[in-house]
Amino acid sequence: MLKLFGTTAYKMTEQRNTLTMDYNVRTRHSFSEPTISVCIPTYRGKHLSKAIESALNQTRKANEIIVIDDCSPDNIKAIVFPYIKHGVIYTRNQKNQGVPANYNIALKHATSDYVMLHGDHDILLPTFIEHAADILDKNDNVGFVFWSTTTINEYGASVIEYRNKFPSVMRGIEVARLIVTSASIPMTLDCLIRRKALDKLEPWFDPSYGWYADHYLWLRLSTQWDVGFVEEPITMRRNYEDGHYLSDKGWYMHSICKRIREENWHLAYPNPSIASIR
Repeated sequence: MLKLFGTTAYKMTEQRNTLTMDYNVRTRHSFSEPTISVCIPTYRGKHLSKAIESALNQTRKANEIIVIDDCSPDNIKAIVFPYIKHGVIYTRNQKNQGVPANYNIALKHATSDYVMLHGDHDILLPTFIEHAADILDKNDNVGFVFWSTTTINEYGASVIEYRNKFPSVMRGIEVARLIVTSASIPMTLDCLIRRKALDKLEPWFDPSYGWYADHYLWLRLSTQWDVGFVEEPITMRRNYEDGHYLSDKGWYMHSICKRIREENWHLAYPNPSIASIR
């Protein structure tokens, strides 16, 4: 076993391939395109297999898929075990870190040119990497990419499609102003990020903002980089199941997001004037 960033990384082998799909993580030297890391921080394993399979089953392959187990009671290692043969990496924190500390640990494991966090109960559609990474490939000025999405229920049935209308590349300052003037924002945790855009921004996920620390990260990135967008829904976001910590805490989301806007307004409007907020 290997020690990485205060976690334990297990390298496991499996004698027999029990999967019926033909997919594998690609090695760093097997293709010339920028490399991609998909990090899956997890605590509950109910939908984890679907999340991993969707990351593997991509038309443009990731070169790393890493599952970061935050001391789950669900025996995450056993859930991940069948996918080790396909290149998936499993790590377990030495003690429970919680959100968002586990998000920061996850990104520290990523070694690729493009990195992302993938929710352990969500689904990446097969062309997800192909579409999202293409924008980063073609636009060196873009720091991260977000997209339209479809929400699904606990059983995988579609609930509602959120299809936004934005240009494929937007001025970052305009996105920053959208974030600080909107009650909700169109991007979610699983944006694809240019790794070098994260330089000097640690901690990427500020612990003081809890489960919604990603909003603050997108705001800071938007003040330094332009932002990409894929209009086609390329992910499926699962609604919180009954009993999830956030399932009945809409008030918590609004409270934290309001704080983020109020405390960081100056990042989007460094020299406020009547003209600047029109």
